[in-house]
Amino acid sequence: MSMRQSMDIMSSSSSPIVPLSSRARRQTVGRMELNRAKAIGKRLQEARKWREWSQQTMAYKLGVETQRYAKWEQRGNFPLDRLEEFCDLTGASVQFIILGVHPGEQPPRPEAPAPVQ
Repeated sequence: MSMRQSMDIMSSSSSPIVPLSSRARRQTVGRMELNRAKAIGKRLQEARKWREWSQQTMAYKLGVETQRYAKWEQRGNFPLDRLEEFCDLTGASVQFIILGVHPGEQPPRPEAPAPVQ
């Protein structure tokens, strides 16, 4: 199929397919990752506040500087090797921190893609 034929097919369809550039794809994936990280940070904060601890107290218990712990909450880039320790201290589950699911709940299943017709 020639390039011209491909263009004709794309222009004749009701909704043309516009491929994302590699840069746009990276930006989209980057935004999704950032949103996930921020959600983890919010759950870290929620677990800490449930214990009625300040960031300073939580940082002390984890043996890190307050500023470092504050960045973990803000950015959600909490080191996974510290996650078990955090969960032991706060009583939160790993499943809650990572997925936002409370113990006993099932994580949401991704919807199946619509069948192609």
